[in-house]
Amino acid sequence: MEKFIVICRDDDTPEGVKGGYLLATRRQFDTRSAAERYASTIHQGREPIVVECPKGLTYEQPVNTHNWDCCGEGPHAPGTVKIMRAGTDSNLVLCRACWQKELAYRRERNTWLEKFAQHSLPSWDEAEVYEA
Repeated sequence: MEKFIVICRDDDTPEGVKGGYLLATRRQFDTRSAAERYASTIHQGREPIVVECPKGLTYEQPVNTHNWDCCGEGPHAPGTVKIMRAGTDSNLVLCRACWQKELAYRRERNTWLEKFAQHSLPSWDEAEVYEA
């Protein structure tokens, strides 16, 4: 059975320089349409592409990972994942535990960032559910 992956350009590059392609998520999708739905959450400037998963490509699942829909680093919470907007050019798809970790990171960064550069602190309850 074919699996699909999503790749996109790295956005951690100097202004005006296109980054190389990398995995958008470790998730392998069972259908092209599911992969395309995920790719649609990525800013088009990062040029997301859905490709057939190369034969034999596997990912070692870390011991504490049990929510493959989440693109956070874990430890994960099972169940629902939601879309967190990350600026103007990308999104994060996170479980509740990784959402809270991301908010903690953003709060800490906001303590020393200028007001115009501060991160938003979106509510889990108001976020859109990601449907893989």
